[in-house]
Amino acid sequence: MLLRQLLIILFVCLWFTGSAQTKRRQRIDSLQYAILHTKDDTAKVKLLLKIGDDFVDADAGEMIRYAREALDLAERLADTVSMAGAYNNLGVAYYHDKKWNKALSNFQAGLQICRSLHDTQREGVALCNIGLVYSRVDYLNKAQESFDEAKAILEKTGDQLFLANTIAGIGWLYVKRMQYASAIECYDRALGLYKDINKKGGMAKACNELSWLYYKTDQYGLAEETALSALAFAHESEYRLGVKEANQMLNKIRGMKK
Repeated sequence: MLLRQLLIILFVCLWFTGSAQTKRRQRIDSLQYAILHTKDDTAKVKLLLKIGDDFVDADAGEMIRYAREALDLAERLADTVSMAGAYNNLGVAYYHDKKWNKALSNFQAGLQICRSLHDTQREGVALCNIGLVYSRVDYLNKAQESFDEAKAILEKTGDQLFLANTIAGIGWLYVKRMQYASAIECYDRALGLYKDINKKGGMAKACNELSWLYYKTDQYGLAEETALSALAFAHESEYRLGVKEANQMLNKIRGMKK
């Protein structure tokens, strides 16, 4: 039964991967055309930021290129809101490229602008991202402070995506402290939030973390079930690292059964 379930999931994943890649290529082509035919104004900045989003998890270099172009144009236009967006995109790109210092400096630059504009929602997003960087370089206390501040803001603004990201970040801190039961609670709540907004990439990340935690706490059936879910969500969202992590976990679990 499990083998049949896996074959069905793999078939669906292959179909979704090809479909998603085609759609993303079409989006990029359309945005590139629009950028070429749009004058240097705020609309063009938004297009540059939007096309950069399509390179998350795929090509950090391209995301950085478009974000720098957006930042340069936003500065020339004195468009501070778009400047904050460009700094955020630069931070995200450097984060995925594991250049932590550059990620942090760009997120902090964006945070300063958001606070100057009294833009609470974007402030919460920036604080979440800063917490994620601190957590990756093991500044756990600073990460906790940023996440706690972000969580308080995002619960008020109703930003479910970054609230989920923040709660997942807090879950990672529990993992680092080897408090696995609390980590499971956080990732399970984050997964629920991602499902509410149908964020497949977030669902894949949360499921991969939960799978590892279930494996670590000897709950092998749950670990395998959750890894299969992570694999499906990762394929649907073109989250390549998520596919790799899910397959690694499935191989590890199957290796135990031999």
